[in-house]
Amino acid sequence: MKKLLFIFLACSMMQVMGQEITPLSQSDSETITDNVAEAQMKLLSKRLNLNKAQQGVVVNMVTSQLRSEKFQKILATIGIEKLLDSSKSNEVNEQIQNALFLDPSFKKTIGYVLDANQKQSMEDYTPK
Repeated sequence: MKKLLFIFLACSMMQVMGQEITPLSQSDSETITDNVAEAQMKLLSKRLNLNKAQQGVVVNMVTSQLRSEKFQKILATIGIEKLLDSSKSNEVNEQIQNALFLDPSFKKTIGYVLDANQKQSMEDYTPK
């Protein structure tokens, strides 16, 4: 009887362990990315003193960067729990902003939109 119970439990555990965890759907991923982009836009607007016209351009740049494969990997590394946890939002926003500011293509692209003072502010916030 004990052997039968053991076999049953072992088979049950294998079945549970064999189930796949379903990844986020494309729309869930885009929603999270859009929310992160919006948070980044608020932070960048505040730190770089962006005007309305600049905000419109920069939000598209940020969204485009965050949807890139490179940044999707970074977001995955941070983890969905942290991205959705409002108590961790400052920490997460700093991590993402640092990644953006260290990305050469983002720096080059945003450089076309910023004036000299804003570029200096960005440099001041860029991790060394």
